[in-house]
Amino acid sequence: MPSSLPVAAPATVRHRQPPERVHDGERPEPEPAALGLYVIRIGEGAVRVCAAALGGDQFDGDDPRELRGKASFFNWYAFCILLGGFVGLVFVVWVQNNEGWDLGFVLSALVALLGTLVLVAGLPFYRHQKPTGSPLTRMLQVDII
Repeated sequence: MPSSLPVAAPATVRHRQPPERVHDGERPEPEPAALGLYVIRIGEGAVRVCAAALGGDQFDGDDPRELRGKASFFNWYAFCILLGGFVGLVFVVWVQNNEGWDLGFVLSALVALLGTLVLVAGLPFYRHQKPTGSPLTRMLQVDII
């Protein structure tokens, strides 16, 4: 399947050849760029969507001090999301235009790796809430209400 996807490469790369045809019974070699597209889904669908809920669960709603911390968390969360978009549109694009696409992709990958390491390093310190009730009931409540 990855060999049937178009390969995204900058216009300055002229030595890139189209993938060879795959004969019956042979498995195509996966393209690194196509594998990257599959890995992006994990970050977009798992981490970024759940980060706000994970952060909100770290605060006790009955404690006034923690309520202020919860509001502060969501302010900083929104600020960091906007800052990341700004840096991605300004700095990374500048690096790709002036230094090369490869360095822009490497910088983006390193920042994503740093974020993943910070998330994993914090796991022992998170408040883990025990699930209650049926998850099916909760999903149906969302669909109905």
